[in-house]
Amino acid sequence: MDPAGLIGIGVAFVAIFGALFLEGADPMSIMLPAPLMLVW
Repeated sequence: MDPAGLIGIGVAFVAIFGALFLEGADPMSIMLPAPLMLVW
């Protein structure tokens, strides 16, 4: 995988956790089983 792909994945994770932080949600709420089953 080229560096741009890795940078893109890193930026995506930062954006997801940044949005959770700005919304005031618990960052560990993304690891709940029900949302994980919907995504995967």
